[in-house]
Amino acid sequence: MRFIYATIALAFLISCNSNNGQNQTKDTATEQTDGSDQKSIAGEAQGTTYHISYYGNTAEKVLKSDVDSLLEQIDFSLSGWNDGSVITAMNTKDTNEVVVHDTFNYVTDNFKMARQVYVKTDGAFDPTIGPLVNLWGFGLEKRGNVTDESVNALLPLVAYDFQSVRLTKLDSTSNAGPVRLFYRNNADMQLDFNGIAQGYSVEKLASLFNDQNIDSYMIELGGEIKTKGKKKDGTYWKIGVDKPVSPDKERQLQAVLTLKNQSVATSGSYRKFYEQDGERFSHTIDPKTGKPVTHNLLSTTVVMDDCTLADAYATAFMVMGTDKTKEFLQSNPDLKMEVYLIYDEAGEFKTWMSEGMKKMTEEI
Repeated sequence: MRFIYATIALAFLISCNSNNGQNQTKDTATEQTDGSDQKSIAGEAQGTTYHISYYGNTAEKVLKSDVDSLLEQIDFSLSGWNDGSVITAMNTKDTNEVVVHDTFNYVTDNFKMARQVYVKTDGAFDPTIGPLVNLWGFGLEKRGNVTDESVNALLPLVAYDFQSVRLTKLDSTSNAGPVRLFYRNNADMQLDFNGIAQGYSVEKLASLFNDQNIDSYMIELGGEIKTKGKKKDGTYWKIGVDKPVSPDKERQLQAVLTLKNQSVATSGSYRKFYEQDGERFSHTIDPKTGKPVTHNLLSTTVVMDDCTLADAYATAFMVMGTDKTKEFLQSNPDLKMEVYLIYDEAGEFKTWMSEGMKKMTEEI
């Protein structure tokens, strides 16, 4: 099971604890039941891995089963790699209108939150960018013959405004859960929530842990993280941010964040790209031009209360670039987000932090 992480490259954020098996990628769950000890579970889902540490009385094996079941539910709603998913059915129907049985409201939730970020960022975040991602070879399909003509031919399919794409409620007595009507003004348009779905999955996992009355946890899925409470020693959870180095180099930490009941998401352009004739093309596609971004922003880390929004805004900022991201933050203090940018200046890494981010960040 995989999601297409086509519009973002996630810096792998890890808890800065050195024990508990948190950096393992295989499925793990031990038998500890003493709520005073830190427990850990880990596994694979959505084409990536998850690592969770927590304090509580619920046994790891019980929680791991619940975690895996929840992630599988989300996969069957939102994964474009799953032929039987709700989103696949929506994208592959050769009609402008598709009846959607959104059993758990996962599609509806992502549709609404994506629209919110789309509007706020003036289209920098756009879930209809899938056809262009595929053309450039960062999606389900191999890279096509990329020309100005082929790019321009697909641009009309990229439009998340209300006139082009809608998801409305239908009156129904179906037992399959909420029924929606998905409308698009072109039957070739597709939805791709991969720039927001990981953060959303982390939020749903956090709700699961809250329902178990677990008051201290660190949940990480594919680099998106949410924390709650403090560890046994009374300190808050600390999270590492990757230095934006090429994938052929060993991962290094750029900074360490201290999170106080907050979520963090990172998007970057340095691990997923292709080279042609000596030129490197970022996998981050600008929805307005249909082409990879060419600015110098390498990595964006966003801290917010909600991991879904942090994920989406980190994606949008990679499209916007350094200067426009700074302008956006100045114009939107109501969003209550903190941001850490890593960019290239004459071949050297440079960093910029919002004022609140400075208070929670230790650069290495």
